This record gives sequence, C-alpha cells and structure tokens, in this order.
Amino acid sequence: MSPSTDVGTAVLCDLYNEFPEFKAEYDEVHVLWFWGTMPTEIHTVKKPVRKLEDLKGMKIACPRGPAKTLKGLGAVPVVMPPADMYQSLEKGVVDGIAVAYGWFNNSRFYEVTNYHTNAHLGAITSMMIMNKKRWESLSPDLQKVFNDYSPIGMQSMIDNGLKDKASGMENAKKPGHEWITLSDEERARWVATAKPAWEDWVEKMEAKGLPGRKVLDRTVELVKKYESEK
Repeated sequence: MSPSTDVGTAVLCDLYNEFPEFKAEYDEVHVLWFWGTMPTEIHTVKKPVRKLEDLKGMKIACPRGPAKTLKGLGAVPVVMPPADMYQSLEKGVVDGIAVAYGWFNNSRFYEVTNYHTNAHLGAITSMMIMNKKRWESLSPDLQKVFNDYSPIGMQSMIDNGLKDKASGMENAKKPGHEWITLSDEERARWVATAKPAWEDWVEKMEAKGLPGRKVLDRTVELVKKYESEK
C-alpha cells in the first residue's frame, strides 16, 4: 500500500492519532514515534517482470512478510533467511527475491540480479517505544526533551531509509541492469490481487469489535493524499 518510507510513516502517524483503538494497542508502553520501512520490490535474475503474468510460477525468495502477497500475485514464495538469498540467486535455486532497496543494496544483491520491478509490495510498521513506568518516572523537563526530539528521530529514520533506497536504486540502474516501473493501469491489477487479504483483515478486526473497515478506508485515502503531495 505504501510507495515509500516517508508516505508510509505519515500514514502511520495519522492513523495512530486518529483512532483510539490504535493507541489502545500500545497502552502498556510509551510510543515515541512510528515509521514505515521502505516498500518491498522484486529483483530477478533471468526473466524481467513487466506485467502480472510474468510473475506466475516464478520462485521468489523473501522474508515471511511478503509471502502471502507474492502467492496472491501468482508467484511461488520461498521463505528463507537473508543470509541464504545471495547464494540461492547465484546457484539458480530461486528466480528472484522480494526485498526493499536498502536491504538489496547492503547485501549486494545487485551483483546477482539483473531486473528490478518497482511494485511496492508492502512495508513493515516500525516504532520507537519506551517502558511506560520508566517514562512516567521522568521529570516533565526530561519528557519534554524526548517529545521535542521524537520528530527529529523519526525524520532521521526516514532520511536514512531514503538514503539507502537511493544507493540501491543507483546500483539497480547500472549498465546491464533493467529498471522497470509499472504503469498506473498495471499497478492497479497488482493491487487488486491484494484486496482479498485486505478484506480478510477487515473481517478479523470487525469480529473483535474494532473499526477495520474505517481504518482500511482511511489508510487508502491517506496513502493517496500523501503520494499526491510528493
């Protein structure tokens, strides 16, 4: 859903501030800030992925997070630890990987992949939290220091993510590599495959008495808003 770490972070913060149910989830800790990681992209060795049909049947190594999304897209997700991915690509055990550009860059996956499809498959919600009792033991002056610093800390995480992404993208655009950006129409086809999973989440949340539909609708709305402002 999130096209970048800055958009994802803005959406997370708004959702946390707008929905009491979201805040209640973290009632036992003190939240300093949220941020969204870079989105997961697809990097392949021999076959470029330009449209949904290209991905069908391809073995894509990934962490556990994107596995369900990849399966919905028609790929064969192969969940494995990061340390095994480079060798699996090199030996042809898998056809590609699904990782964010920071990870792609830091693990030098550009050495063993040739095609890079910017599909924005998903991101991870991250947060900086503090023990609640420890927070409450601080003087108001010290709490103010933390509160004043939190926006700076959050922006630092975003900036680091964008810097890693830029380095990864630079390596993915070197001679011998192909950089693939999905058209709006093609991306809409990919997003449509994820909607059953969205609806499943809504159903589970509503069954718990939580406003799943409202949160999903607001998330989609906020993503469009912040993406249009970039």
